[in-house]
Amino acid sequence: MFSNSDFTRLKQSPYGIVQLNHHDVTLHSELTGHDWIIISYYGSSDCYILHRHSQREPYHRQKGNYKSFNEALGYITKHEKWFINHKM
Repeated sequence: MFSNSDFTRLKQSPYGIVQLNHHDVTLHSELTGHDWIIISYYGSSDCYILHRHSQREPYHRQKGNYKSFNEALGYITKHEKWFINHKM
């Protein structure tokens, strides 16, 4: 489950917030056009990420689990930077 402090960090991020509640957050990157969903396990701070490259494609699950919302958001930021440097 996500906390209000998680949401404070998210509001400072470069991602557009599509949907937000205490169990999942949907984000959109204007920079790459990618969509992301961070989903928490109920009753835990652990979470996992779904990702898609465009609205025409289905979401796929990213490898791994993340111990916190901040760790998942850090992974997304790292992936976005990698994508910009290697694919665009």
